[in-house]
Amino acid sequence: MKLKLPRLVIFSIVIGILLRLIFALTTYHGDLAALVLAGDSLAVKHQFINFYESVFTIGTQGELKLPDHQMTFIYQPLAYFIPGLIYLPFAGVLKGLVDGLLHINPYLLAGKSLFFPLLIYKLPLILADLGTLFLLPKFFTKKKDQHLSLILWSLNPLAIYVSSMVGQVDAILTSFLVAGLLAFKKDRLYLSIFFFTLSALVKPIGLVLLPAVALYHYSLHRRLLDVVKLVSSGLLTYLLVIAPFLPSLAYRQYTLFAEHINKTLFAGIAISPGTLIPWFFITYAAILVLLLNRRISPFYALGAALLASLSFTHFHPQWLIWLTPWLVIYLVTTRDWLTPLVTLFSWLVILFSFEPSLTYHLFFGLNLNPIALSSSLASFTPHLISLSRAWIAALLLHFTLQKPAHET
Repeated sequence: MKLKLPRLVIFSIVIGILLRLIFALTTYHGDLAALVLAGDSLAVKHQFINFYESVFTIGTQGELKLPDHQMTFIYQPLAYFIPGLIYLPFAGVLKGLVDGLLHINPYLLAGKSLFFPLLIYKLPLILADLGTLFLLPKFFTKKKDQHLSLILWSLNPLAIYVSSMVGQVDAILTSFLVAGLLAFKKDRLYLSIFFFTLSALVKPIGLVLLPAVALYHYSLHRRLLDVVKLVSSGLLTYLLVIAPFLPSLAYRQYTLFAEHINKTLFAGIAISPGTLIPWFFITYAAILVLLLNRRISPFYALGAALLASLSFTHFHPQWLIWLTPWLVIYLVTTRDWLTPLVTLFSWLVILFSFEPSLTYHLFFGLNLNPIALSSSLASFTPHLISLSRAWIAALLLHFTLQKPAHET
């Protein structure tokens, strides 16, 4: 598909890229230390299989002892493999930077207003973000819709924040989700399953989409064997990639069976002492039933499945980027600006409810401090935060009410 871009679109893309580059050079969050470690382990030391153990020492009883900086690899292999491969040409630059960046107040950043190696560390995330930008116009046939999608993603605050400021691998996950969604739209379901599985090899949330894709196919063709084949293709891909890491105690303890992967299951209905049905299971099962009976748009059912994991969880602000492609496509196709804008406002409220290291203190060259709120405004703030999180649950309901006739 060839796009002849108007000046406004080109201007938006250029501004978007410049903002990403500027923020990449001038902001730092401690979570980027995981990619700093990945650069050292994979690009510098070439520890491609045993990198999960590379940050630990072994105790006298064979137990894993955390390093002084407490940073470990907690995500799935592609979260580090993809950045590690991109870092390979820059190994000479990255060598020796680990100690200076793995601290709450990295001494390599002291007295600086920008730091060029940060752009290298964030480069895989920016490239993934631009990959999403490239894919989004392919969802539309009208040029004005294609152009609007380019403008919206180029200037998307959430995408800029995740890829270029906090430097989170959710940007890579999102690009795989969009690739899978595009394949799903074109009815290339095995390819869709493949990309959704790749997203799960960054963070496992993508696995919830595999049954949804398979049940959508079953709702059309009623062939149970196809359901098994579709889901199995994804699970087999997943297992093949993680298989080399299964012998690793560090991988099993801090990634595969880590406590943090159960956050989605905390909220639920207590049906007896000690027995809880998670709201995620309830809503996810309802989405699958609606999908099976063709009572929900398949496109929005996939988005709702992801939303179900966020709506009842104290989710981190960067996780909402998983849903932004659906919101962009929704806005372009419906011209409903209000829903995405309220979602963006809710995200900002949620973001500023976290510690200042995610907002003010990202800019290491500036001495920014939170604005003191008046007592009346401060007392209202918890209610505003709760209302903002409730909006995410309302968005889940909105997605589930989208009928098949509303397909893009």
